[in-house]
Amino acid sequence: MDWFTRKVLAWRISNTLEAEFCLEALNEAIHKFGAPEIMNTD
Repeated sequence: MDWFTRKVLAWRISNTLEAEFCLEALNEAIHKFGAPEIMNTD
């Protein structure tokens, strides 16, 4: 989610939230919109 515009950049559904699953969503967003200047990993 882009906190400034409140837009969802990529999303997926998982029961486990394994690291690989989370990285796939992150990589999808970076591929579509480019790398952010600031990233919050909470």
